[in-house]
Amino acid sequence: MHSPTCNQLVLTGKVLREPEWRLSPAGIRHCYFELDHYSEQPDAGGQRQVQCRLPVVASSQQLVAQLAWLTDGMQLQVTGYLARRVKAGQLGKFMLHAIEIHRI
Repeated sequence: MHSPTCNQLVLTGKVLREPEWRLSPAGIRHCYFELDHYSEQPDAGGQRQVQCRLPVVASSQQLVAQLAWLTDGMQLQVTGYLARRVKAGQLGKFMLHAIEIHRI
């Protein structure tokens, strides 16, 4: 039996490339993009430069309907959860499943 766990991520960054819009076989519209993050984080008594790129998908119909303004180069704050990608050949790579997206 699984114990209660938390899977929540808040990440800020810049949208890389234009978002890609897809329709699932079930007729659900998805918005895919990549978020490029740079920051300085406290680590072992000092500061560490951090960079990461993470694929993001927005699937909530209410959220997707509000993303017409999303474009390459925008600064965003994305809140969501991490899950493995299910694309063939990419098992083990993570994707951020967006619950909230805000321009910053």
